[in-house]
Amino acid sequence: MEKEEPMRGNESELQVEHPSREEWVRYVYGDHDNAGLLRQELDKHLSGCPGCQRTVQDLRRTMGLLDRWDPAMELGSGVDRKTERPGARSDWLGRLSWAGMAAALCLVAGVLLGRWSAGGEIREAVGTAMAEWESTVFVEIRAELREGMAARAEDDRVRWREQEVALAKWFDGRLLEERMREQRRLQQITQDWAASHLELRRDLESLAKQADQGLRQARTGLAWLASRSDVSAIAARTEEPSDQGEL
Repeated sequence: MEKEEPMRGNESELQVEHPSREEWVRYVYGDHDNAGLLRQELDKHLSGCPGCQRTVQDLRRTMGLLDRWDPAMELGSGVDRKTERPGARSDWLGRLSWAGMAAALCLVAGVLLGRWSAGGEIREAVGTAMAEWESTVFVEIRAELREGMAARAEDDRVRWREQEVALAKWFDGRLLEERMREQRRLQQITQDWAASHLELRRDLESLAKQADQGLRQARTGLAWLASRSDVSAIAARTEEPSDQGEL
């Protein structure tokens, strides 16, 4: 575990050793090599740490959004249009001109008052102007709404791309760790094999030396036996004439 300060909390939380964000990501996504004891420790820490609870909730919320995300979802004709990314806004309805809306309301009130007080021709003219104004205002409102939806969708796309890049980096890191772990394992196997091969070679050389010494000793013994046989044969031949003379 690494010491990581929580985003919010009291002074007692700052003195606690918190798991890193990477460990919480593995905790949420269920990616633990030793899922038993380590997960129990994280559960125990999570039960008493509000800061880490907020971190896990954010990660689970992100995972839920990824599960529900549909890239092919249509968001309106304005989304496909190339638009500049606006500044950060929490309420895209604020793009509407409130001054214009106030003026429009005053105009509507005046038109309604004029309809009740004016004559027939004036009422007809006012009705025509009102219809034209309504069509113009509705077109502007629809354009504003479409532009706001397009900007909101673009912000969502940028945010999803950033999260995809972060996830891709995390997966690349995991693959690199696995590759390095396999390389170290292969290197250890190679070293063990080389040590075993060297030990076996030494044993074979020792056996060869022992066999050579045994052969030399056997040759020496055979030569000694052969010399003893020659001496016995010579002694036997020298004894035969003396025996015949006595006869």
